Amino acid sequence: MRHLLSLLTIGIFLCAGATLSAAEDDKSGSTKTAKAKEHTMEGTWIWARGKKNENGPIKAVFTETAKKNEYVAKFYFDFRKKPYVYTGTASGDLKNGAFKGAVNDGNQKKLRTFEFSGNNKAGAFSGDHKETTKGSKQTGTITWKPKAAAKTP
Repeated sequence: MRHLLSLLTIGIFLCAGATLSAAEDDKSGSTKTAKAKEHTMEGTWIWARGKKNENGPIKAVFTETAKKNEYVAKFYFDFRKKPYVYTGTASGDLKNGAFKGAVNDGNQKKLRTFEFSGNNKAGAFSGDHKETTKGSKQTGTITWKPKAAAKTP
């Protein structure tokens, strides 16, 4: 009986060791997922208000999704000296071709939504934006191009 207990104890330790070893192998990176690729653009928005247009710089970040040519979109800009971040989706060709999307401010009390559409040529976008909060109203133009890569010494 003592011999059987010793064999069982050794068997339990061997199984536990194999399980720990397998768990350590899993931690080595086999379950890690790659970070989604981001495309950062910089440009200008123009809010057409008759004779009194407003404009400013915009940073647009498009994060690739699992579907080809579909992105999570984030726009960073100031309007009347107040910073905004609008988030939504975009689809199309980021280099050459049609590109469109919709973004909103996330405000649950008074959600403001904008659509944009236009074309990319060699990575430079030129298009229109319209507010769709209360119907669909053309509000201006928007342009951007890929953010310049940081120079290394």
